[in-house]
Amino acid sequence: MCFFIKPILVLIVTLKTIYAYDGVDVRFEVEKIGHKRLIIKAFERSTSLFSQTVD
Repeated sequence: MCFFIKPILVLIVTLKTIYAYDGVDVRFEVEKIGHKRLIIKAFERSTSLFSQTVD
């Protein structure tokens, strides 16, 4: 019986997390531009929120 309780609880928490973010329309893009450089971009729908270059 104990073998089934933990997986069921994990499933419930996972489903709650999935439904909590169901209506969010935000995306992130990560682009590698060099050996140790990345560009991180965030968008809300089609609006750009920020663009950051990191080393």
